[in-house]
Amino acid sequence: MWKSAHDTGRRFWVAAAILASFALMSAASAQQTSSPSAGTFQKEEQKDVGTALQDLSKKLGKGPQILNGQAQITLLNNTPPAWKVTIVAGGVKFFYSDNSDYTDGPRSLGLGAGGSATFISNDASKCVKQFFLAMTVVAEGQAPANMTFQDGVGPGECLLHETVVLGPKSAVSEKDLRDPSLYSRLVLTHQR
Repeated sequence: MWKSAHDTGRRFWVAAAILASFALMSAASAQQTSSPSAGTFQKEEQKDVGTALQDLSKKLGKGPQILNGQAQITLLNNTPPAWKVTIVAGGVKFFYSDNSDYTDGPRSLGLGAGGSATFISNDASKCVKQFFLAMTVVAEGQAPANMTFQDGVGPGECLLHETVVLGPKSAVSEKDLRDPSLYSRLVLTHQR
């Protein structure tokens, strides 16, 4: 899931520092209950933990930063199983507030009725403002069709999760109902 060894290493050291601080505080707490001079030991250990965290922060090259979390777009095939519609490929392009972008995909999916896939932005420190989803759908015995969907959030908001659903339209014309192609009966909707 992590996009680079650097990100994985950074997360490892942050987690290690947190675990180390808990271990040191537990040891200090245990020492305090068994020794009259434990208060001094606890203060020294807390100082060492604080120093270790400051050193770790310097090694990472950044101070604390506000993260919105990685944005996720879930694609769900909610077509009736009898229609035998498969989402064969798809991808999502994420657009950040700083005008940069990232594309997760395209990738082979093979999502039959009830199947789902999740696409994830690559930078948890950036605000996702919009996304564009493209996919290829195949109904049994019919040529593939491309479908797209795009959405975004309002000013001052960052997208965290949205589900895009491929499913049947709630109503179609008589002409569309007579059409042997199922594609005129499909629609993409979204849920937040």
